[in-house]
This record gives sequence, structure tokens and C-alpha cells, in this order.
Amino acid sequence: MDKTIGSAAEAVADIRSGSSVAVGGFGLCGIPRVLIDALFAVGATDL
Repeated sequence: MDKTIGSAAEAVADIRSGSSVAVGGFGLCGIPRVLIDALFAVGATDL
């Protein structure tokens, strides 16, 4: 079973406002910048 997602937009497509999102990262070198940008583009709030 291949669970690879083709883009960040596809990965966050089902995330709605009020959802809980857990992401890894450490300081500025590990922030999931592409994921954050995709969530902003979807318009999800109150995460």
C-alpha cells in the first residue's frame, strides 16, 4: 500500500477549521514551512 502524498495541498485537503494538527520540528531549521503554507492556503483556522 503506497501512502505517499503528491503535494502539501493534497495532504491538507481534508483538514478543516478546529482540527488538531501535530507536526514535528525543532527551531527554525525544522519547521514544516510547506505544510504551514498549505494550511494557510486552505483557510483552516483555530488549529
